[in-house]
Amino acid sequence: MAQLMGRYHRNVETVTAILDTTGILNLQDRAGRRIVIAPVDHVFWTEKLDAKEQKFQAPSDDDAGQARLELWISGTMDSAAEHELEQRGWTIVDQADRRLLKKMTFFVLN
Repeated sequence: MAQLMGRYHRNVETVTAILDTTGILNLQDRAGRRIVIAPVDHVFWTEKLDAKEQKFQAPSDDDAGQARLELWISGTMDSAAEHELEQRGWTIVDQADRRLLKKMTFFVLN
């Protein structure tokens, strides 16, 4: 998770804070967005996801519910889940690892 957050900072936008909102690690970037990065293969709409999302946006000291929200997932998202989250104000970025890891440099040690 930390590596993906670092890649967001390096390849997408400057991160100004790493936050724990109701047990969900998320980033705040210079543009004011709140970013949740999830290394998952596929997301389905479930009661558990519904409850976590509602809890995340509930009024709190860190104002997650007032920010522009983005969910970056490494895989794909079920159309029902995408519809529900977008209706609640989320922007979905699927297959985000392609964007986050685009400038990786590999070193070979002999």
